[in-house]
Amino acid sequence: MRTNGHAACALRMVRWVVLILCFSNSSAWAEVDRGALDVVSDTVTTAYTRFSSNRVTGETQAVAVLTNTGNTNLNGPLYLVIDSLLPDTVQILGNDDLTTDGRPVFIADLETLEPGASVELPLTFQPDSRRLPRLTIEDSVYATPVEGGDGIGPELAIESPTPGTLLNVTQVDVSGTVGDNAVAVTVAGQPATISTGRFSLIGLALREGVNTLVVTAEDAQGDVSSDSVQIVVDTLPPMVTVETPRAGAVLTSPQVDIAGQINDIITGTTIDGEDCQVTVNGVEAEIANRAWVVPDMLLQRGLNRLTVVARDRAGNSRTVETELTLQDQAGQRIVLLSGNNQQAVMGSALADPLVVTLLDANGDPVVGQPVTFHVSRGDGVLDAFPESGSELVRFTDDNGIASVRFTLGARTGAANHRVIASAPGYIGEVEFCAFSSPGDPFRVTTLSGSGQVGVAEEVLPLPLVVIVTDEGGNPVAGVDVTFAVEAGGGRLDGAASVVKTTDNDGLASVRWTMGPQQGINNQVATAGFAGLSEAPAAFSASSRVAGPVDDTTISGIVLDNQDNPIPGVTVHVEQVGAVLDPVPTAVTDEQGRFVIAGVPVGAVHMVADGSTTPREGIWPAVGFDLTTIAGQDNTVGQPIWLLPLANNEILVQTGGPEQDIFLSMPNVPGSKLTIKAHSVTCPNGLSQCTISWTQVRGERVPMPPPLGSAFMLAGTLQPANTHFDPPAGICIPNTSMAPGAQAEMFSFDHDLGEFVAIGTATITGDGTQLCSDDGYGIVKAGWHGCAPPPPPDTCVSSCDDGNPCTSDRCENGSCVHEPTNEGGACDDGSGCSVAICEGGTCVEQSREDDGTPCDDGDACTENDQCTGGACGGDSIADTCDDGNDCTDDSCDPASGCVNENNNNSCDDGDGCTENDECSEGSCMPGEEMDCDDDNVCTMDRCEEGGCVNEPDPGMDGQSCDDGSMCSSMVCDNGQCVEDPDATETDGTMCDDENECTENDQCLDGECVGEEIDTGSWFDDSSLTGDVQVPPTIKSKIESVINAIPGLGSISLEEARVGLRGRARNCCDEESGLQELGVKEASATGLLKVKINSWTLWGPPAFDRTYDFGIAVLEIVFDVGVKANLDFRASGEIGRHFNACDPDDTCTFGNLRGSVDLQPEIKIEVIGCFETAITDEVCAGLDVKPAAIRFSVTAGGSFNLPACGSGFDFFGRIGRITFRAEFISLFPGRKRIVFEHVIFGGATLF
Repeated sequence: MRTNGHAACALRMVRWVVLILCFSNSSAWAEVDRGALDVVSDTVTTAYTRFSSNRVTGETQAVAVLTNTGNTNLNGPLYLVIDSLLPDTVQILGNDDLTTDGRPVFIADLETLEPGASVELPLTFQPDSRRLPRLTIEDSVYATPVEGGDGIGPELAIESPTPGTLLNVTQVDVSGTVGDNAVAVTVAGQPATISTGRFSLIGLALREGVNTLVVTAEDAQGDVSSDSVQIVVDTLPPMVTVETPRAGAVLTSPQVDIAGQINDIITGTTIDGEDCQVTVNGVEAEIANRAWVVPDMLLQRGLNRLTVVARDRAGNSRTVETELTLQDQAGQRIVLLSGNNQQAVMGSALADPLVVTLLDANGDPVVGQPVTFHVSRGDGVLDAFPESGSELVRFTDDNGIASVRFTLGARTGAANHRVIASAPGYIGEVEFCAFSSPGDPFRVTTLSGSGQVGVAEEVLPLPLVVIVTDEGGNPVAGVDVTFAVEAGGGRLDGAASVVKTTDNDGLASVRWTMGPQQGINNQVATAGFAGLSEAPAAFSASSRVAGPVDDTTISGIVLDNQDNPIPGVTVHVEQVGAVLDPVPTAVTDEQGRFVIAGVPVGAVHMVADGSTTPREGIWPAVGFDLTTIAGQDNTVGQPIWLLPLANNEILVQTGGPEQDIFLSMPNVPGSKLTIKAHSVTCPNGLSQCTISWTQVRGERVPMPPPLGSAFMLAGTLQPANTHFDPPAGICIPNTSMAPGAQAEMFSFDHDLGEFVAIGTATITGDGTQLCSDDGYGIVKAGWHGCAPPPPPDTCVSSCDDGNPCTSDRCENGSCVHEPTNEGGACDDGSGCSVAICEGGTCVEQSREDDGTPCDDGDACTENDQCTGGACGGDSIADTCDDGNDCTDDSCDPASGCVNENNNNSCDDGDGCTENDECSEGSCMPGEEMDCDDDNVCTMDRCEEGGCVNEPDPGMDGQSCDDGSMCSSMVCDNGQCVEDPDATETDGTMCDDENECTENDQCLDGECVGEEIDTGSWFDDSSLTGDVQVPPTIKSKIESVINAIPGLGSISLEEARVGLRGRARNCCDEESGLQELGVKEASATGLLKVKINSWTLWGPPAFDRTYDFGIAVLEIVFDVGVKANLDFRASGEIGRHFNACDPDDTCTFGNLRGSVDLQPEIKIEVIGCFETAITDEVCAGLDVKPAAIRFSVTAGGSFNLPACGSGFDFFGRIGRITFRAEFISLFPGRKRIVFEHVIFGGATLF
């Protein structure tokens, strides 16, 4: 054993020598740099287990088990670092390496540690004895950073909600499938839950209107994929009007067409029966292109009340009412004979004429009388050869008949073309309604989806949407539209071309998957239909490769109406359903440019707030929706135009104005805005707002007008989001439309971030103005305009698509991009490739070698070089810190480091100043420090280190004041001390500055007074009184109650009310004595009620008679349960007021009630005996075998006994007593009583 001990000792010495040599020679280790690794301690658990000791060497073998508890793969190798091992007498051996700070490292050499998987690492512990003590180990776990992925994100697909889902709630659950390699999924910027190949997010917040939900998935290598879906939230009821017959009309025919208009802000380009429902007194109307009609509605003679209910597809509804009068037995009248409710293609003549007759009071035809026909709705034309126009006069023929022909106008709809016939002196009028259907498809126009920027080989966020219209600009349903990829190699719904059929809105759409090549507008697609005589609709898109999420930015430029830059505009980013902290924000520079960093990936809403610009004038705010690409600089695709608002503003209160008011647009003759009385609700809860109406250049509106149209005149009504109910009507000058023609009105909804239809407008009869129809207009302030029906001959904005491989032009209102520069060099935007034009697309031919110097155009990077065909560099943002607390340091990709002056607090290094502030980039000294210590015995000054208060030798022995009137003080070495030579001051009068004391005098060097007595109360006889209910009233109440059967005898023992008032003095240390400053008044009430012999059961009585011939015996039994009850209730309520202490002012009161109940069983037996020779003799026994008496008391109080006491409640059960009683009814009435206490009582609360 001794030999083994020596061997073990020698072995331990060898190990110690090796360990010392290893630790002393750092070159023996590679030295692990923690900073180059990813810390994963939060998602990896470490368990030390399977300890096994070696008796010979004293070593203990163990295993460290590392388990991945997260939901992402960890890239290997993994590193276990032993940060601390206690006790320090134990050494750890067998480590694979050391950290740069000398800590042991154990390395798990594996490629990936999957979620839930574990890996084991062997460890060796060497104690200084043969027994291993209890160990305390602190460790860290690191994973190897991912050097770069393959650029392909996880598979991702949204399953719910489906595209086009319509909701009338503002939340939705989102779910779908995701690849197993996904480590994170976000929905609209919010983290989703991942589980077994699926993701989900519950309760995503939505906004009114179209919501684009973008879902992104990221793998461990940082590669990102995305999917998106558009859904609609509609919580607003539709607008509905009744146009004919007009309210209050007198009609002579019992059947009449009821017609009007309906509009719903959320619904698409048209509204028909699939979008909304209209009923009139329960009868469903026909709807087409926002017009509705109930043909041949049957009326009753006399007054008819009509209830019109409009309901949209989301379930929102609105109700309006109107009244009509039927006089079908009137005198001479006009009657409709034929021609009503015909249908034809827009712009064509009706098959049959419109025919009326005039009848006299006897019902006979009237000959030779004039009848006026005029177009009451639409731009149709009346014809009676050789005359034509919107109004014609015809004379009745020999049969009393007059007629005209009618050609429909351009707009389609249900009974939306109407003609009124009337005759002077004849009761009533008749109205003809005609249905107009669309013509053949004539034009296809790009509606939305062009100009997007997407990720290569991924689906664009927004679909490609076209509208097919006839020659009148009406949407045409059922047209097969062919979408085809023309350049870029992308796919449309998974194919190179696909056919889609237009819906009732004339719309067809398709999803576009980008091709593999990145470039500017290098992806091109078209849409057309068979027989199209014009150029097809064209779409272009730019393709990018997603990068690191943290590098995502938004940039742009803000200009005025004359394209001058606007500095100082604050631009920030919002995200639906998410709270961004901090909010990504930037401010435009002198050139109007901005770059917002830290932008979330996916659908965002960007707001440019012009109110912060230093330029003169009032500048509005405007918002944009866009979908950002990870790691890219994103733009809205055009400058952001703001314009100063006009100075024609008017101040209006919320709920105002008191009467209709009118505004005109400066320098626009014929413009008129009508704000209805009591229609205004100012934005953001403001009580008043200043409303202005300003013209906007058509190409400067925030986004292109809808339906591929151009505004006749664009304007902005500010402040944005001011609500008008009823809507504010508008009139603008007419440019080229015919009288009676209709146009759609659109308003830019800042909440929805898009233009929405707000109803129709009609050209006036004289053709000078376009005015909103009754019931329609601006509902919410913002940009707005009216679009004529046919698509414009000119394009709304520049057709330059930024593609060097196309020539661009405008044709029939649509941009056309034809390939050019075939084979010529072009710039694909990568900066690291050679590209040429092929078929209108800039196609990469070769890439620069990785490491080739380049310029990424970002002033915030350096050492730019090509990597994988893309140009990028190292960030220099960290070098922009100039070390000056008076500047905010950042990096602008356009100009480089920016050090902007701030106004922060700072320290100028001078200890004798305080409240230093930054100014113009420098720390400016604040006010001088006040070093006065209020001690006349010291000399006060400020030195570099701060205040100095030194004794003043010249003041020694001089008098000073310590604030006391009862002492004599002198200075001594900087201190104010008591004068040893001073005379005694006890008994001397003084003032302790306390108004609540009197007879103040000095005592032991202090001024002391006697407190003024304020504790005595004085009763206020004017408030004190006690009134008892008069006996006459009591007796009447008792007689009424006692008439109730079974209640026994009831008596009001006591009933009284009272008033009490008292007051006392109080004292306040500052204001002094307040006579009767404390006052208290209260009202009290007391009620006592007693119920005697209340019968609870019985008493049943029965008797038995026994006849013995010469004698008769009769026995009577009487049994029952009765009770006596005493009830008492009392209460008080009052007010306590203290003028000296506001906290001692309160209302107080109490309420107390008690019930004393004594039920008892009573048995009475009486026997009577009578003979032929004796009188009747009776005797008996009165038995009360069971009587229980108990009482309950409860009550509560508040602010008693003093203010601030709060509420207090109590309850108590009184003593319960059992009592039995026997009374002999024989002479002498012998009585026996038994009584026992069952329960002594208890307090409940």
